[in-house]
Amino acid sequence: MSDQPDWVKYGQHTSLAWRRSIRPYLVDSEKKKYTILGLTLSSLIIFGWFAIKPAAITVISLLTQIKQYREINQALDKKSNAITQAREDYLSKRQYLKSIEDAIPTNQASSKLLNTLEEIAANNLCQIGRISFSKDTSQKNIGKIELMKLELLATGTKDNIFNFIKGIETNERIFQIEALRLTSKEDTKTEQEYLIANLKLKTYYYNDE
Repeated sequence: MSDQPDWVKYGQHTSLAWRRSIRPYLVDSEKKKYTILGLTLSSLIIFGWFAIKPAAITVISLLTQIKQYREINQALDKKSNAITQAREDYLSKRQYLKSIEDAIPTNQASSKLLNTLEEIAANNLCQIGRISFSKDTSQKNIGKIELMKLELLATGTKDNIFNFIKGIETNERIFQIEALRLTSKEDTKTEQEYLIANLKLKTYYYNDE
């Protein structure tokens, strides 16, 4: 017995002391009841802690994820509302944008300009005999707005020529009449007087190139 290591002797002594200290609680029936109850509660608490802790961590993680998802949804809602508002603003201003495009079209588009003038002439029973275009390079650009000059000859009755000129001045596209020269001409067959209008015009276009 004396040959046993010190740590074995210490362990045996401690175990013996613990059994002696707890024995009164196990011998006495009343104490034994409360002792067993206390040990049971202690075991349940320890077991419950280790059983509940992972679940609690999982719940906390889920709550964190839910909060993050809510923040993402709120951000998406804000973007969606901003896009909806921008679309509504665009739709409300689209008519004004079209008016600007009609007044100052994008690119030179001489063919579109010619169609506009021919339409004005046809609406007022006039005929365009000659038309020429020239880009004005003597003036600086206004941002990207370029100036174009043109000269045309139109033939029609006095009233029709005046209405044709008025149609140019009031057209959605911006025209400026720089010079106007009228020459009378009589139709020998109908003896009706016609006017030949020589107009020098300026117009503008937006150069996006």
